[in-house]
Amino acid sequence: FRRVLFRSRVFPELSASEQEICYLILQNRKLSEICTLLNKSESNITTQRANIRKKLGMGSADNLKKVLEKRIAESQ
Repeated sequence: FRRVLFRSRVFPELSASEQEICYLILQNRKLSEICTLLNKSESNITTQRANIRKKLGMGSADNLKKVLEKRIAESQ
């Protein structure tokens, strides 16, 4: 329940799958762990991470985890 509330409130522009990836990134999960947990290929997760970065208006040099943490802090 907490994850659903967190995701819908903080990242409404992301799909449910993208939100789940963000949640796992914030838990310090590595790419291989995310793939295993979500039963998806590395290319699929990499593509979704690129979509997340685009939707959040991030540059290529921006750290995804830090941007996610900042967004959460600003929403509280």
